[in-house]
Amino acid sequence: MKPSVLDRDRRGRFDRGMRSPIPGILLLLLASALTAQVEEVDAADIDARLGLLLDEYLLSADDDRARAIEKEIDGLPEVDLERVLARLRAPMSRPPRPAGVRRLELPLGGEGRRYVGFVAVPEGYDPGRSWPLFLTAHGTGGDAEGPLQTMMPHAARAGMLVASLQECPERRAEGWGYSAEERRVQEEFILAIRRDYQIDSRRIYMIGWSRGGHASWDLALRRPGLLAGIGPIVGGVPARDLALLPNLLGTRIDAVNGGRDQPELVQAVSDAATRLRELGVDYRGLIDPERGHDVFLDRLAPMVEHLGAQVRPLAPGRIAIASWEKDLCRHDWLAIAGFEAKLYKPGARITIPGVAKMGAEERRRAWLEAVEAGTARLEAEVLDQNKIRITAHKVKRVKIFLPPTGIDLAQPVEILLGEKSLRKSRIKGSIRDLLRSARAARDPFMAYPASVELSLP
Repeated sequence: MKPSVLDRDRRGRFDRGMRSPIPGILLLLLASALTAQVEEVDAADIDARLGLLLDEYLLSADDDRARAIEKEIDGLPEVDLERVLARLRAPMSRPPRPAGVRRLELPLGGEGRRYVGFVAVPEGYDPGRSWPLFLTAHGTGGDAEGPLQTMMPHAARAGMLVASLQECPERRAEGWGYSAEERRVQEEFILAIRRDYQIDSRRIYMIGWSRGGHASWDLALRRPGLLAGIGPIVGGVPARDLALLPNLLGTRIDAVNGGRDQPELVQAVSDAATRLRELGVDYRGLIDPERGHDVFLDRLAPMVEHLGAQVRPLAPGRIAIASWEKDLCRHDWLAIAGFEAKLYKPGARITIPGVAKMGAEERRRAWLEAVEAGTARLEAEVLDQNKIRITAHKVKRVKIFLPPTGIDLAQPVEILLGEKSLRKSRIKGSIRDLLRSARAARDPFMAYPASVELSLP
């Protein structure tokens, strides 16, 4: 049967419509727009998920969970080194917090003790951007609220958060003991604040009075890179710790002491000032000959302004680490991976030839030289032509995280020990190395995609 005129006309119009390019182009454009919208949503979802994972990975204490997060990030689509690094350093999701003082009760240090801490939030706090943090530390027998209230007006004018930790009752009446446990408590307090507030890890500072001044020196010396600046007020450096002063490269120091304070403390601070200037550390110090163990409140405003202007250098071109302790082995992109034997041990007897014939000052100098000779030291400097030169004393193995500023991983990297070449090769980066270097330091700005470990002759 032949089709009717009506059938032919309908088929003709249908066929002609399909042959016309305009409706087809519209369909393609619509499909493309829908695909782009889905991809945009998917990309946003991936970025949000990546941010949550990185935040938990960086600040969590659970190593098993950290390994699970590494695997999950490996499985995320379209995630590369550049994207992970950019998201790692971007502000993380934090809840809004009202201005004022917040009291925290925290289990810190792993010994079942609970600590009380305080955080003062300035007006205008916005969790969408990163904020500097000032830690304060009280003196022996003091409390956390006094230093907090003293610092709050200065920090508010500078647009900073202030936090203060109350020492546990068992230690409150004791002086600073320079122990790993005390330092761990301070580090965990900082991490607890970073979990709740948007903190710039390159702008964390510490001001302490007396015992708290000792704590400021100790934390900066034994956790290099943690603090951008310290303001120890009538605090001191134990004579043995003068050998650790190279760790303060990159840290700004504004120290105040009274010349009528304990003679041993004043002498150690004076020795430290001389050595810090020799090392090229950013140091400003005052020993007021007319004052003793004072609070120096008249120095607080310029100290806050001076320290607050410092931003910890990102992957600096020159760095050093000095240590005789296994838990003190990394400073940013440089680490001691193996020590030589016969390092100095605090408290151990040091034999000094001819000491019986020496005067008091000569004995003191000989003892300081013996401590420094028994301290492992590692220094590194970025040179032209993609080279890194290291010098070492009592170090068997070294680990270098790459790339510091001035090093291009697209080109061969040469490592020199003095003038001797140890290695020259291309070094490939990975997301896993990037993550692990950041987690080890608990710092997104100490994330390096590659590393090389070398034995030293």
